[in-house]
Amino acid sequence: HFPLWCPYQSIGIPIHADPQAGVFYLPAWLFAIFGPYTSVCCAIEYIFHVFMGGVGFYFLSHFFTKDKNAAFIISICYMLSGFFIGNAQHLSWIIAGAWLPWVLWGCLLLFEEPTLKASIILALSASLMLTGGYPGFLFILIYLIILLIIWYLIKYRNNVQQLKRILLFGIMAGVLLVMLSFPALYSFVEAKMY
Repeated sequence: HFPLWCPYQSIGIPIHADPQAGVFYLPAWLFAIFGPYTSVCCAIEYIFHVFMGGVGFYFLSHFFTKDKNAAFIISICYMLSGFFIGNAQHLSWIIAGAWLPWVLWGCLLLFEEPTLKASIILALSASLMLTGGYPGFLFILIYLIILLIIWYLIKYRNNVQQLKRILLFGIMAGVLLVMLSFPALYSFVEAKMY
């Protein structure tokens, strides 16, 4: 069994199996390297995620409009939205909101211009969302990605070469996602009987 047991909640739970705990979330491990996790660390982590959400939304909005000023204003609006301000106490929600635009941008890049860069962006941001974000956002995002897949299958129904490239780089993104998220996925499988 994994040694990560939390005795303070529900007469003891395997905290590694709680998707909201963020046990395998890379930024949390980076904070742990520098000492104890204090309220100051929590505030820095919150600001970091709000900033990363804004940067991701800049790239996502720049994908749709090539006007950099409009993309910048839209990203500032996302960072200052009621979601980030009103849910500061729900860190797993903030983490999901931070990586959500990155995952969508990676998907759109993969479908429009399938490259290694798009696969890496998609896999890295999806693994960060999987290991640290609130699971409900991930499930809704999966539904949205399924709709995007259907849309692009219809769009490229006559372009077999493009569909093959999307499939190839999509498989690469999936393998990289599993590799980056393996500890969390393994712990979910190990604790499924609980």
